[in-house]
Amino acid sequence: MCSLRSFPYESRLWQMKLPSLVYRRYRGDMIEVFKYLHGTYSVRSSELLPRAPVTALRGHDHKLLKRQCRSHVRSSFFSYHVVTSWNMLNEVVSAPSLNSFKGRLDKYWKDCCYCLDFGIFVRQPVNSQQVNLA
Repeated sequence: MCSLRSFPYESRLWQMKLPSLVYRRYRGDMIEVFKYLHGTYSVRSSELLPRAPVTALRGHDHKLLKRQCRSHVRSSFFSYHVVTSWNMLNEVVSAPSLNSFKGRLDKYWKDCCYCLDFGIFVRQPVNSQQVNLA
């Protein structure tokens, strides 16, 4: 490990094949959302993570409703900060099992594994074949 001392943190993570803390946190959050929505916990997920109305679905059928937030404290709640990231996981959320979901999520976020910028998990990935209609 002493030989990696001169490299930047992201390079050290890449060389040791270790995901960043930011990546592990967002991955863990998405796994928890999947568990809540598929009934792993005895908590009613409709109260914690309400689904978006059917008319607002554009991408996948498991979209969550983004509630209004007027305070900084509320914006750090789990039920608020996971919604944007979850709603961007189009083909990933339709996984039949938890292990399948983890595999799909890792494949979808493979370029973000060593990233230190949390903003990459809440922005739509840039795809050269995608056309912005807005």
